[in-house]
Amino acid sequence: MKKVLLHNKGWAFIYVFSAFLVTLLNIVNTIILQQLLNKASVGDTNEIKELIISGVILCVVWALITLLSWTLKETYKSKSFLILRKSYISNLLSSKYSDITNLDSSTHISALTNNIEILNQNFFLPILSIFDNIFMIVLSFAAVLWISPLVTLIMCALTLFMAIIPALLKKTMDKANFAYSKSLQCFTEKLKETLLGIEVIKTNNAEQSFYDQNAENSKDIMKKQNKVAYITNTIGASSSLVNNILVTGLVGVAAFLVSDNKLEIGSTIAVMNLSMRFLGGWMSLVNQVVLVSSTRSVRKQLEPYLKMDSKKELKIKNDFEKDIRFSNVGFKYKSNSEKAILKSINLDLKANKKYLILGKSGSGKSTLLKLISKLEDGYTGNIEMDDRNYNELSSDNIGELISLAQQKCYLFKTSLKNNIDLNGTNDEKQLQYAVEAAQLDEFILQQPQGLDTLVDEEVNQVSGGEKLRINLARALYRNTPILLLDEITSAVDKITSQKIEDAILKIQGKTVINVCHKFDISTLSMYDEIIILENGCIVAQGTYDDLKDNLILLNYQGKNEQ
Repeated sequence: MKKVLLHNKGWAFIYVFSAFLVTLLNIVNTIILQQLLNKASVGDTNEIKELIISGVILCVVWALITLLSWTLKETYKSKSFLILRKSYISNLLSSKYSDITNLDSSTHISALTNNIEILNQNFFLPILSIFDNIFMIVLSFAAVLWISPLVTLIMCALTLFMAIIPALLKKTMDKANFAYSKSLQCFTEKLKETLLGIEVIKTNNAEQSFYDQNAENSKDIMKKQNKVAYITNTIGASSSLVNNILVTGLVGVAAFLVSDNKLEIGSTIAVMNLSMRFLGGWMSLVNQVVLVSSTRSVRKQLEPYLKMDSKKELKIKNDFEKDIRFSNVGFKYKSNSEKAILKSINLDLKANKKYLILGKSGSGKSTLLKLISKLEDGYTGNIEMDDRNYNELSSDNIGELISLAQQKCYLFKTSLKNNIDLNGTNDEKQLQYAVEAAQLDEFILQQPQGLDTLVDEEVNQVSGGEKLRINLARALYRNTPILLLDEITSAVDKITSQKIEDAILKIQGKTVINVCHKFDISTLSMYDEIIILENGCIVAQGTYDDLKDNLILLNYQGKNEQ
Protein backbone atom coordinates (compact mmCIF):
# COMPACT_ATOMS: atom_id res chain seq x y z
CA MET A 1 0.00 0.00 0.00
CA LYS A 2 2.89 2.35 0.78
CA LYS A 3 4.35 1.78 -2.67
CA VAL A 4 1.02 2.61 -4.27
CA LEU A 5 1.08 5.86 -2.30
CA LEU A 6 4.63 6.62 -3.38
CA HIS A 7 3.74 5.90 -6.99
CA ASN A 8 1.39 8.90 -6.88
CA LYS A 9 3.62 11.03 -4.66
CA GLY A 10 4.19 13.81 -7.24
CA TRP A 11 0.56 14.87 -7.34
CA ALA A 12 0.24 14.40 -3.59
CA PHE A 13 3.24 16.67 -2.92
CA ILE A 14 1.91 19.45 -5.16
CA TYR A 15 -1.49 19.20 -3.48
CA VAL A 16 0.03 19.27 0.02
CA PHE A 17 2.03 22.38 -0.86
CA SER A 18 -1.07 24.11 -2.27
CA ALA A 19 -3.05 23.10 0.84
CA PHE A 20 -0.35 24.66 3.01
CA LEU A 21 -0.64 27.92 1.06
CA VAL A 22 -4.45 27.90 1.36
CA THR A 23 -4.23 27.41 5.14
CA LEU A 24 -1.51 30.04 5.51
CA LEU A 25 -3.57 32.58 3.55
CA ASN A 26 -6.59 31.79 5.74
CA ILE A 27 -4.58 32.52 8.85
CA VAL A 28 -3.05 35.70 7.39
CA ASN A 29 -6.54 36.85 6.41
CA THR A 30 -7.69 36.35 10.02
CA ILE A 31 -4.74 38.44 11.26
CA ILE A 32 -5.65 41.20 8.77
CA LEU A 33 -9.23 41.20 10.08
CA GLN A 34 -7.87 41.43 13.63
CA GLN A 35 -5.71 44.41 12.68
CA LEU A 36 -8.60 46.00 10.78
CA LEU A 37 -10.93 45.86 13.82
CA ASN A 38 -8.20 47.06 16.18
CA LYS A 39 -7.41 50.03 13.91
CA ALA A 40 -11.13 50.80 13.55
CA SER A 41 -11.43 51.09 17.34
CA VAL A 42 -8.80 53.88 17.35
CA GLY A 43 -10.01 55.55 14.11
CA ASP A 44 -6.83 55.03 11.99
CA THR A 45 -8.46 55.46 8.53
CA ASN A 46 -5.26 55.34 6.44
CA GLU A 47 -4.21 51.95 7.75
CA ILE A 48 -7.83 50.75 7.49
CA LYS A 49 -7.79 51.45 3.72
CA GLU A 50 -4.47 49.66 3.29
CA LEU A 51 -5.72 46.66 5.26
CA ILE A 52 -8.93 46.47 3.20
CA ILE A 53 -6.96 46.53 -0.08
CA SER A 54 -4.56 43.88 1.28
CA GLY A 55 -7.51 41.74 2.41
CA VAL A 56 -9.22 41.92 -1.01
CA ILE A 57 -6.00 40.97 -2.84
CA LEU A 58 -5.43 38.17 -0.36
CA CYS A 59 -8.98 36.83 -0.92
CA VAL A 60 -8.46 36.75 -4.70
CA VAL A 61 -5.14 34.90 -4.35
CA TRP A 62 -6.73 32.54 -1.81
CA ALA A 63 -9.62 31.76 -4.20
CA LEU A 64 -7.24 30.95 -7.08
CA ILE A 65 -5.01 28.70 -4.98
CA THR A 66 -8.07 27.01 -3.43
CA LEU A 67 -9.40 26.23 -6.92
CA LEU A 68 -5.99 24.82 -7.84
CA SER A 69 -5.95 22.79 -4.63
CA TRP A 70 -9.39 21.29 -5.29
CA THR A 71 -8.37 20.43 -8.85
CA LEU A 72 -5.19 18.75 -7.61
CA LYS A 73 -7.17 16.77 -5.04
CA GLU A 74 -9.58 15.48 -7.69
CA THR A 75 -6.63 14.62 -9.95
CA TYR A 76 -4.95 12.77 -7.09
CA LYS A 77 -8.21 10.91 -6.39
CA SER A 78 -8.62 9.87 -10.03
CA LYS A 79 -4.98 8.83 -10.41
CA SER A 80 -5.05 6.87 -7.14
CA PHE A 81 -8.12 4.99 -8.33
CA LEU A 82 -6.43 4.28 -11.68
CA ILE A 83 -3.17 3.16 -10.04
CA LEU A 84 -5.05 0.88 -7.64
CA ARG A 85 -6.96 -0.79 -10.44
CA LYS A 86 -3.95 -1.08 -12.76
CA SER A 87 -1.82 -2.47 -9.94
CA TYR A 88 -4.50 -4.99 -8.96
CA ILE A 89 -5.12 -6.14 -12.54
CA SER A 90 -1.38 -6.31 -13.29
CA ASN A 91 -0.67 -8.43 -10.21
CA LEU A 92 -3.75 -10.55 -10.88
CA LEU A 93 -2.70 -11.34 -14.45
CA SER A 94 0.90 -12.05 -13.42
CA SER A 95 -0.15 -14.33 -10.55
CA LYS A 96 0.06 -18.08 -10.83
CA TYR A 97 -2.87 -19.69 -12.61
CA SER A 98 -3.58 -21.86 -9.55
CA ASP A 99 -3.64 -18.81 -7.25
CA ILE A 100 -6.14 -17.00 -9.47
CA THR A 101 -8.48 -19.97 -9.85
CA ASN A 102 -8.47 -20.62 -6.08
CA LEU A 103 -10.73 -17.55 -5.71
CA ASP A 104 -14.12 -17.02 -7.33
CA SER A 105 -14.04 -14.39 -10.09
CA SER A 106 -16.69 -12.35 -8.25
CA THR A 107 -14.16 -11.84 -5.44
CA HIS A 108 -11.87 -10.01 -7.87
CA ILE A 109 -14.77 -8.11 -9.44
CA SER A 110 -15.91 -6.94 -6.00
CA ALA A 111 -12.35 -5.93 -5.12
CA LEU A 112 -11.93 -3.92 -8.32
CA THR A 113 -15.23 -2.10 -7.92
CA ASN A 114 -16.29 -1.96 -4.28
CA ASN A 115 -13.17 -2.39 -2.16
CA ILE A 116 -10.97 -0.09 -4.22
CA GLU A 117 -13.64 2.60 -4.02
CA ILE A 118 -13.76 2.14 -0.23
CA LEU A 119 -9.97 2.54 -0.12
CA ASN A 120 -10.06 5.61 -2.32
CA GLN A 121 -12.71 7.34 -0.20
CA ASN A 122 -11.62 6.19 3.26
CA PHE A 123 -7.85 5.82 2.90
CA PHE A 124 -6.19 7.86 0.15
CA LEU A 125 -8.35 11.00 0.32
CA PRO A 126 -8.32 11.12 4.16
CA ILE A 127 -4.51 10.90 4.07
CA LEU A 128 -4.47 14.15 2.09
CA SER A 129 -6.99 15.66 4.49
CA ILE A 130 -4.72 14.74 7.38
CA PHE A 131 -2.10 17.11 5.97
CA ASP A 132 -4.75 19.84 5.61
CA ASN A 133 -5.69 19.44 9.25
CA ILE A 134 -2.11 19.34 10.48
CA PHE A 135 -1.39 22.64 8.70
CA MET A 136 -4.56 24.15 10.17
CA ILE A 137 -3.68 23.00 13.70
CA VAL A 138 -0.04 24.15 13.60
CA LEU A 139 -0.63 27.52 11.95
CA SER A 140 -3.72 28.30 14.04
CA PHE A 141 -1.81 27.38 17.18
CA ALA A 142 1.09 29.66 16.21
CA ALA A 143 -1.27 32.57 15.47
CA VAL A 144 -3.24 32.18 18.75
CA LEU A 145 0.03 31.87 20.67
CA TRP A 146 1.19 35.16 19.11
CA ILE A 147 -2.08 36.90 20.11
CA SER A 148 -2.69 35.37 23.55
CA PRO A 149 -0.50 32.71 25.22
CA LEU A 150 -3.12 32.25 28.00
CA VAL A 151 -5.90 31.38 25.54
CA THR A 152 -3.49 29.03 23.76
CA LEU A 153 -2.80 27.12 26.99
CA ILE A 154 -6.53 26.72 27.76
CA MET A 155 -7.26 25.74 24.14
CA CYS A 156 -4.65 22.95 24.18
CA ALA A 157 -5.97 21.55 27.46
CA LEU A 158 -9.53 21.37 26.15
CA THR A 159 -8.65 19.63 22.88
CA LEU A 160 -7.62 16.45 24.70
CA PHE A 161 -11.31 15.63 25.11
CA MET A 162 -11.93 15.65 21.36
CA ALA A 163 -10.11 12.39 20.60
CA ILE A 164 -11.98 10.24 23.13
CA ILE A 165 -15.16 9.28 21.22
CA PRO A 166 -13.57 8.60 17.79
CA ALA A 167 -10.86 6.50 19.46
CA LEU A 168 -13.52 4.43 21.24
CA LEU A 169 -15.36 3.77 17.96
CA LYS A 170 -12.28 3.00 15.81
CA LYS A 171 -12.52 -0.81 16.06
CA THR A 172 -16.28 -0.72 15.57
CA MET A 173 -15.80 1.33 12.40
CA ASP A 174 -13.21 -1.14 11.07
CA LYS A 175 -15.55 -4.08 11.61
CA ALA A 176 -18.46 -2.22 10.01
CA ASN A 177 -16.39 -1.37 6.91
CA PHE A 178 -15.24 -4.98 6.55
CA ALA A 179 -18.81 -6.28 6.94
CA TYR A 180 -19.98 -3.80 4.31
CA SER A 181 -17.23 -4.96 1.93
CA LYS A 182 -18.17 -8.64 2.42
CA SER A 183 -21.85 -7.81 1.86
CA LEU A 184 -20.99 -6.12 -1.46
CA GLN A 185 -18.93 -9.18 -2.43
CA CYS A 186 -21.85 -11.54 -1.69
CA PHE A 187 -24.15 -9.39 -3.82
CA THR A 188 -21.66 -9.44 -6.71
CA GLU A 189 -21.30 -13.23 -6.46
CA LYS A 190 -25.04 -13.85 -6.54
CA LEU A 191 -25.59 -11.33 -9.35
CA LYS A 192 -22.86 -13.00 -11.43
CA GLU A 193 -24.43 -16.42 -10.84
CA THR A 194 -27.84 -15.07 -11.84
CA LEU A 195 -26.58 -13.56 -15.11
CA LEU A 196 -24.42 -16.53 -16.13
CA GLY A 197 -27.06 -19.09 -15.12
CA ILE A 198 -30.07 -17.28 -16.59
CA GLU A 199 -30.84 -20.16 -18.98
CA VAL A 200 -30.94 -22.68 -16.14
CA ILE A 201 -33.07 -20.30 -14.03
CA LYS A 202 -35.58 -19.85 -16.86
CA THR A 203 -35.85 -23.53 -17.78
CA ASN A 204 -36.39 -24.45 -14.10
CA ASN A 205 -38.91 -21.65 -13.44
CA ALA A 206 -36.69 -20.42 -10.59
CA GLU A 207 -36.97 -16.66 -11.25
CA GLN A 208 -38.73 -15.89 -7.96
CA SER A 209 -36.17 -17.79 -5.90
CA PHE A 210 -33.24 -15.92 -7.44
CA TYR A 211 -35.08 -12.61 -7.22
CA ASP A 212 -35.60 -13.20 -3.49
CA GLN A 213 -31.92 -14.07 -2.99
CA ASN A 214 -30.71 -10.96 -4.82
CA ALA A 215 -33.27 -8.80 -2.99
CA GLU A 216 -32.11 -10.18 0.36
CA ASN A 217 -28.48 -9.42 -0.52
CA SER A 218 -29.49 -5.87 -1.50
CA LYS A 219 -31.21 -5.41 1.87
CA ASP A 220 -28.10 -6.68 3.64
CA ILE A 221 -25.95 -4.15 1.73
CA MET A 222 -28.29 -1.35 2.78
CA LYS A 223 -28.18 -2.54 6.38
CA LYS A 224 -24.37 -2.69 6.48
CA GLN A 225 -24.08 0.65 4.65
CA ASN A 226 -26.45 2.28 7.12
CA LYS A 227 -24.39 0.93 10.01
CA VAL A 228 -21.21 2.47 8.57
CA ALA A 229 -23.08 5.76 8.06
CA TYR A 230 -24.49 5.61 11.60
CA ILE A 231 -21.04 5.12 13.15
CA THR A 232 -19.59 7.87 10.95
CA ASN A 233 -22.39 10.25 11.90
CA THR A 234 -22.05 9.33 15.58
CA ILE A 235 -18.37 10.20 15.47
CA GLY A 236 -19.11 13.45 13.64
CA ALA A 237 -21.99 14.49 15.91
CA SER A 238 -20.08 13.62 19.09
CA SER A 239 -17.01 15.50 17.92
CA SER A 240 -19.16 18.49 16.95
CA LEU A 241 -20.81 18.47 20.37
CA VAL A 242 -17.45 18.47 22.13
CA ASN A 243 -16.18 21.11 19.69
CA ASN A 244 -19.15 23.42 20.40
CA ILE A 245 -18.73 23.01 24.15
CA LEU A 246 -15.05 23.86 23.89
CA VAL A 247 -15.70 26.88 21.67
CA THR A 248 -18.27 28.13 24.19
CA GLY A 249 -15.70 27.72 26.94
CA LEU A 250 -13.10 29.65 24.97
CA VAL A 251 -15.58 32.44 24.21
CA GLY A 252 -16.23 32.70 27.95
CA VAL A 253 -12.51 32.94 28.71
CA ALA A 254 -12.07 35.58 25.99
CA ALA A 255 -15.02 37.56 27.37
CA PHE A 256 -13.39 37.73 30.81
CA LEU A 257 -10.11 38.86 29.22
CA VAL A 258 -11.90 41.62 27.27
CA SER A 259 -13.76 42.79 30.38
CA ASP A 260 -10.43 43.06 32.19
CA ASN A 261 -8.95 44.99 29.22
CA LYS A 262 -6.41 42.22 28.70
CA LEU A 263 -7.56 41.56 25.12
CA GLU A 264 -8.66 43.93 22.33
CA ILE A 265 -11.97 43.36 20.51
CA GLY A 266 -10.22 42.62 17.18
CA SER A 267 -7.87 40.21 18.89
CA THR A 268 -10.84 38.54 20.60
CA ILE A 269 -12.59 37.89 17.29
CA ALA A 270 -9.32 36.67 15.76
CA VAL A 271 -8.72 34.34 18.72
CA MET A 272 -12.24 32.95 18.38
CA ASN A 273 -11.80 32.42 14.65
CA LEU A 274 -8.40 30.79 15.04
CA SER A 275 -9.53 28.69 17.99
CA MET A 276 -12.45 27.34 15.97
CA ARG A 277 -10.05 26.52 13.13
CA PHE A 278 -7.69 24.85 15.60
CA LEU A 279 -10.44 22.78 17.23
CA GLY A 280 -12.07 22.03 13.87
CA GLY A 281 -8.70 20.85 12.58
CA TRP A 282 -8.32 18.56 15.58
CA MET A 283 -11.84 17.17 15.18
CA SER A 284 -11.35 16.55 11.47
CA LEU A 285 -7.87 15.07 12.01
CA VAL A 286 -9.17 12.55 14.52
CA ASN A 287 -12.02 11.59 12.18
CA GLN A 288 -9.67 11.17 9.21
CA VAL A 289 -7.28 9.01 11.25
CA VAL A 290 -10.24 6.83 12.29
CA LEU A 291 -11.31 6.53 8.64
CA VAL A 292 -7.82 5.49 7.54
CA SER A 293 -7.58 2.98 10.40
CA SER A 294 -11.04 1.59 9.61
CA THR A 295 -9.82 0.36 6.20
CA ARG A 296 -7.30 -2.03 7.77
CA SER A 297 -9.36 -5.17 7.02
CA VAL A 298 -10.07 -4.09 3.45
CA ARG A 299 -6.40 -3.20 2.89
CA LYS A 300 -5.33 -6.58 4.23
CA GLN A 301 -7.73 -8.28 1.82
CA LEU A 302 -6.39 -6.34 -1.19
CA GLU A 303 -2.72 -6.22 -0.21
CA PRO A 304 -1.59 -9.39 -2.09
CA TYR A 305 -2.79 -7.83 -5.36
CA LEU A 306 -1.50 -4.31 -4.71
CA LYS A 307 2.14 -5.17 -4.15
CA MET A 308 4.51 -3.50 -6.59
CA ASP A 309 7.66 -5.39 -5.63
CA SER A 310 10.11 -6.31 -8.32
CA LYS A 311 9.71 -9.90 -9.44
CA LYS A 312 12.31 -12.57 -8.95
CA GLU A 313 14.73 -12.70 -11.84
CA LEU A 314 14.35 -15.99 -13.71
CA LYS A 315 16.39 -17.45 -16.52
CA ILE A 316 15.19 -16.75 -20.05
CA LYS A 317 14.99 -19.46 -22.68
CA ASN A 318 14.43 -18.40 -26.29
CA ASP A 319 14.01 -21.77 -27.99
CA PHE A 320 13.26 -25.47 -27.49
CA GLU A 321 15.94 -27.78 -28.81
CA LYS A 322 16.17 -31.05 -26.92
CA ASP A 323 13.39 -32.33 -24.68
CA ILE A 324 11.06 -31.88 -21.72
CA ARG A 325 11.89 -34.44 -19.07
CA PHE A 326 9.80 -35.59 -16.11
CA SER A 327 11.72 -37.36 -13.36
CA ASN A 328 9.62 -39.11 -10.70
CA VAL A 329 6.98 -36.33 -10.81
CA GLY A 330 3.95 -36.41 -8.51
CA PHE A 331 1.16 -33.87 -8.16
CA LYS A 332 -1.82 -33.08 -5.91
CA TYR A 333 -4.25 -30.18 -6.25
CA LYS A 334 -4.42 -27.89 -3.22
CA SER A 335 -8.20 -28.21 -3.12
CA ASN A 336 -7.90 -31.99 -2.71
CA SER A 337 -4.51 -32.68 -1.18
CA GLU A 338 -5.49 -36.22 -0.19
CA LYS A 339 -5.71 -37.46 -3.77
CA ALA A 340 -2.58 -37.77 -5.92
CA ILE A 341 -3.42 -36.89 -9.54
CA LEU A 342 -0.01 -37.92 -10.90
CA LYS A 343 2.31 -40.51 -9.36
CA SER A 344 5.98 -41.13 -10.15
CA ILE A 345 5.81 -39.90 -13.75
CA ASN A 346 9.01 -40.52 -15.71
CA LEU A 347 8.77 -39.20 -19.23
CA ASP A 348 11.07 -37.84 -21.92
CA LEU A 349 9.27 -35.75 -24.56
CA LYS A 350 11.67 -35.12 -27.45
CA ALA A 351 11.67 -32.00 -29.61
CA ASN A 352 9.86 -32.20 -32.98
CA LYS A 353 8.10 -35.45 -32.06
CA LYS A 354 4.35 -36.21 -32.02
CA TYR A 355 2.84 -37.77 -28.88
CA LEU A 356 -0.64 -39.16 -28.20
CA ILE A 357 -1.75 -39.42 -24.57
CA LEU A 358 -4.70 -41.68 -23.78
CA GLY A 359 -6.48 -42.31 -20.53
CA LYS A 360 -9.84 -42.38 -18.80
CA SER A 361 -11.38 -39.27 -17.26
CA GLY A 362 -9.46 -38.37 -14.08
CA SER A 363 -6.34 -40.30 -15.08
CA GLY A 364 -4.19 -37.12 -15.04
CA LYS A 365 -3.91 -36.35 -18.77
CA SER A 366 -4.99 -32.67 -18.55
CA THR A 367 -2.94 -32.16 -15.38
CA LEU A 368 0.16 -33.39 -17.21
CA LEU A 369 -0.38 -30.71 -19.88
CA LYS A 370 -0.89 -28.04 -17.20
CA LEU A 371 2.45 -28.95 -15.64
CA ILE A 372 4.17 -28.78 -19.04
CA SER A 373 2.64 -25.34 -19.74
CA LYS A 374 3.39 -24.26 -16.14
CA LEU A 375 -0.22 -23.43 -15.34
CA GLU A 376 0.25 -25.55 -12.25
CA ASP A 377 3.28 -26.04 -10.04
CA GLY A 378 3.82 -27.40 -6.55
CA TYR A 379 4.75 -30.82 -7.92
CA THR A 380 7.21 -33.25 -6.41
CA GLY A 381 10.13 -34.62 -8.41
CA ASN A 382 11.77 -32.68 -11.21
CA ILE A 383 10.77 -31.21 -14.59
CA GLU A 384 13.40 -29.93 -17.02
CA MET A 385 13.40 -28.27 -20.43
CA ASP A 386 16.67 -28.77 -22.32
CA ASP A 387 18.35 -29.65 -19.00
CA ARG A 388 17.09 -26.46 -17.32
CA ASN A 389 14.94 -26.83 -14.23
CA TYR A 390 11.37 -25.62 -14.76
CA ASN A 391 11.52 -23.69 -11.48
CA GLU A 392 14.26 -21.52 -12.99
CA LEU A 393 12.11 -20.52 -15.98
CA SER A 394 9.36 -17.90 -15.74
CA SER A 395 5.77 -18.71 -16.68
CA ASP A 396 5.87 -15.93 -19.29
CA ASN A 397 8.96 -17.45 -20.84
CA ILE A 398 7.37 -20.92 -20.97
CA GLY A 399 4.28 -19.30 -22.50
CA GLU A 400 6.39 -17.99 -25.38
CA LEU A 401 7.44 -21.55 -26.24
CA ILE A 402 4.19 -23.43 -25.60
CA SER A 403 0.63 -23.11 -26.90
CA LEU A 404 -2.14 -24.99 -25.10
CA ALA A 405 -5.53 -25.58 -26.72
CA GLN A 406 -7.92 -26.81 -24.06
CA GLN A 407 -11.38 -28.34 -24.16
CA LYS A 408 -12.63 -25.36 -22.17
CA CYS A 409 -12.77 -22.30 -24.41
CA TYR A 410 -13.78 -18.73 -23.60
CA LEU A 411 -14.82 -16.29 -26.32
CA PHE A 412 -14.11 -12.61 -25.72
CA LYS A 413 -16.59 -9.96 -26.85
CA THR A 414 -14.74 -8.99 -30.01
CA SER A 415 -14.36 -10.18 -33.59
CA LEU A 416 -13.53 -13.76 -34.56
CA LYS A 417 -10.20 -12.49 -35.86
CA ASN A 418 -9.31 -10.86 -32.55
CA ASN A 419 -10.43 -13.99 -30.69
CA ILE A 420 -7.83 -15.95 -32.64
CA ASP A 421 -5.13 -13.26 -32.72
CA LEU A 422 -5.27 -12.37 -29.02
CA ASN A 423 -1.98 -10.44 -29.07
CA GLY A 424 -2.90 -8.34 -32.10
CA THR A 425 0.11 -9.33 -34.25
CA ASN A 426 -1.97 -9.17 -37.50
CA ASP A 427 -0.16 -11.92 -39.39
CA GLU A 428 -2.68 -12.59 -42.19
CA LYS A 429 -0.80 -15.56 -43.64
CA GLN A 430 -0.52 -17.31 -40.28
CA LEU A 431 -4.17 -16.49 -39.55
CA GLN A 432 -5.31 -18.14 -42.77
CA TYR A 433 -3.22 -21.22 -42.02
CA ALA A 434 -4.65 -21.50 -38.47
CA VAL A 435 -8.24 -21.16 -39.75
CA GLU A 436 -7.75 -23.86 -42.39
CA ALA A 437 -5.93 -26.31 -40.09
CA ALA A 438 -8.62 -25.90 -37.42
CA GLN A 439 -11.34 -26.56 -40.04
CA LEU A 440 -12.99 -23.20 -39.43
CA ASP A 441 -13.31 -22.20 -43.12
CA GLU A 442 -16.93 -23.17 -43.60
CA PHE A 443 -18.01 -21.67 -40.27
CA ILE A 444 -16.37 -18.31 -41.10
CA LEU A 445 -17.95 -18.25 -44.58
CA GLN A 446 -21.36 -18.58 -42.90
CA GLN A 447 -20.77 -15.49 -40.75
CA PRO A 448 -22.22 -12.15 -41.97
CA GLN A 449 -18.89 -10.34 -41.72
CA GLY A 450 -16.51 -13.27 -41.92
CA LEU A 451 -13.57 -12.98 -39.53
CA ASP A 452 -14.79 -9.49 -38.53
CA THR A 453 -18.03 -10.90 -37.10
CA LEU A 454 -18.52 -10.00 -33.44
CA VAL A 455 -18.88 -12.97 -31.08
CA ASP A 456 -19.72 -13.06 -27.38
CA GLU A 457 -19.39 -15.81 -24.78
CA GLU A 458 -22.75 -14.98 -23.20
CA VAL A 459 -24.76 -14.69 -26.43
CA ASN A 460 -24.12 -18.39 -27.24
CA GLN A 461 -24.15 -17.97 -31.03
CA VAL A 462 -21.17 -20.34 -31.32
CA SER A 463 -21.54 -24.09 -30.77
CA GLY A 464 -19.27 -26.15 -28.54
CA GLY A 465 -17.47 -27.74 -31.48
CA GLU A 466 -16.90 -24.38 -33.15
CA LYS A 467 -15.53 -22.93 -29.91
CA LEU A 468 -13.05 -25.81 -29.66
CA ARG A 469 -11.87 -25.12 -33.21
CA ILE A 470 -11.45 -21.42 -32.43
CA ASN A 471 -9.35 -22.45 -29.43
CA LEU A 472 -7.24 -24.70 -31.67
CA ALA A 473 -6.85 -21.86 -34.20
CA ARG A 474 -5.55 -19.62 -31.38
CA ALA A 475 -2.88 -22.16 -30.50
CA LEU A 476 -1.90 -22.77 -34.14
CA TYR A 477 -1.78 -19.04 -34.90
CA ARG A 478 0.84 -18.43 -32.20
CA ASN A 479 3.17 -20.86 -34.01
CA THR A 480 5.16 -21.86 -30.91
CA PRO A 481 7.62 -24.79 -31.05
CA ILE A 482 5.46 -26.84 -28.65
CA LEU A 483 1.74 -27.47 -29.21
CA LEU A 484 -0.38 -29.02 -26.45
CA LEU A 485 -3.88 -30.25 -27.33
CA ASP A 486 -6.42 -31.23 -24.69
CA GLU A 487 -9.49 -33.01 -26.14
CA ILE A 488 -9.83 -30.40 -28.88
CA THR A 489 -11.88 -32.78 -31.12
CA SER A 490 -14.23 -34.02 -28.39
CA ALA A 491 -17.23 -31.96 -29.60
CA VAL A 492 -16.79 -32.26 -33.37
CA ASP A 493 -17.97 -34.94 -35.79
CA LYS A 494 -15.74 -37.84 -36.80
CA ILE A 495 -14.89 -36.51 -40.27
CA THR A 496 -13.90 -33.06 -38.95
CA SER A 497 -11.93 -34.73 -36.15
CA GLN A 498 -9.98 -36.81 -38.67
CA LYS A 499 -9.21 -33.73 -40.79
CA ILE A 500 -7.97 -31.78 -37.76
CA GLU A 501 -5.80 -34.65 -36.51
CA ASP A 502 -4.37 -35.21 -39.99
CA ALA A 503 -3.49 -31.49 -40.34
CA ILE A 504 -1.78 -31.46 -36.94
CA LEU A 505 0.26 -34.58 -37.61
CA LYS A 506 1.52 -33.09 -40.88
CA ILE A 507 3.00 -30.06 -39.10
CA GLN A 508 6.78 -30.07 -39.43
CA GLY A 509 9.32 -28.76 -36.90
CA LYS A 510 6.89 -28.72 -33.98
CA THR A 511 6.48 -30.87 -30.86
CA VAL A 512 2.85 -31.97 -30.57
CA ILE A 513 1.37 -33.57 -27.45
CA ASN A 514 -2.23 -34.59 -28.11
CA VAL A 515 -4.57 -35.67 -25.30
CA CYS A 516 -7.76 -37.20 -26.65
CA HIS A 517 -10.27 -40.01 -26.42
CA LYS A 518 -11.55 -39.66 -30.01
CA PHE A 519 -8.87 -40.56 -32.50
CA ASP A 520 -8.51 -41.99 -35.98
CA ILE A 521 -7.16 -45.55 -35.81
CA SER A 522 -5.32 -45.03 -39.10
CA THR A 523 -3.28 -42.15 -37.62
CA LEU A 524 -1.94 -44.07 -34.60
CA SER A 525 1.14 -45.16 -36.53
CA MET A 526 1.90 -41.49 -37.35
CA TYR A 527 2.59 -40.69 -33.69
CA ASP A 528 6.18 -41.13 -32.57
CA GLU A 529 4.94 -42.36 -29.21
CA ILE A 530 1.68 -43.32 -27.52
CA ILE A 531 1.41 -42.87 -23.74
CA ILE A 532 -1.42 -44.39 -21.72
CA LEU A 533 -2.27 -43.10 -18.23
CA GLU A 534 -4.37 -44.81 -15.59
CA ASN A 535 -4.91 -43.49 -12.05
CA GLY A 536 -2.05 -41.02 -12.44
CA CYS A 537 0.50 -43.59 -13.60
CA ILE A 538 1.94 -44.45 -17.01
CA VAL A 539 0.77 -48.02 -17.72
CA ALA A 540 1.85 -48.29 -21.34
CA GLN A 541 4.27 -46.36 -23.54
CA GLY A 542 5.80 -46.81 -26.98
CA THR A 543 5.22 -46.62 -30.72
CA TYR A 544 2.09 -48.05 -32.30
CA ASP A 545 4.10 -51.06 -33.46
CA ASP A 546 5.26 -51.60 -29.87
CA LEU A 547 1.72 -51.38 -28.49
CA LYS A 548 -0.56 -52.65 -31.27
CA ASP A 549 -0.97 -56.00 -29.55
CA ASN A 550 -1.13 -54.47 -26.04
CA LEU A 551 -4.48 -55.26 -24.42
CA ILE A 552 -4.69 -51.77 -22.88
CA LEU A 553 -4.40 -50.05 -26.27
CA LEU A 554 -6.76 -52.58 -27.87
CA ASN A 555 -9.28 -51.72 -25.17
CA TYR A 556 -9.05 -47.99 -26.03
CA GLN A 557 -9.35 -48.77 -29.75
CA GLY A 558 -12.47 -50.82 -29.12
CA LYS A 559 -14.15 -48.02 -27.15
CA ASN A 560 -13.16 -45.46 -29.80
CA GLU A 561 -14.78 -47.54 -32.58
CA GLN A 562 -18.08 -47.91 -30.72
